[in-house]
Amino acid sequence: METTITSRLPFQLQLVVKSVKEHIDSHPLDWDSMDDFCSLAGINRKTLQKAFKQEFGTRISDHQLIRRMEAAAEMLRDGRLSQKQIASKCGYHKPNNFSRAFKKVYKCAPTEWQNECNVRMN
Repeated sequence: METTITSRLPFQLQLVVKSVKEHIDSHPLDWDSMDDFCSLAGINRKTLQKAFKQEFGTRISDHQLIRRMEAAAEMLRDGRLSQKQIASKCGYHKPNNFSRAFKKVYKCAPTEWQNECNVRMN
């Protein structure tokens, strides 16, 4: 038997938070602020943050970070760009900050992750 989880949010609010999530998912390298999302959604910060967390079980900033690091991981796997270039594309001016963010998501440094990918591909 398949269990379906139904949202407890009002339908309009569901649509709003889904549109924010879709925006993040389709533009992972954009550094949209909470104010940008509030403008996009047409609701205040507190309502948006609470609704997003309730609907998806994660904070907006955490979802942004995960999607951004997934894009970084793809670029690392591809191997055409240096880590410094990837950090810059992901909006990090300091490679150390990029590495710290990557470790938060993948539990290893970008270099370790890239080396592991190269081992698996060969």
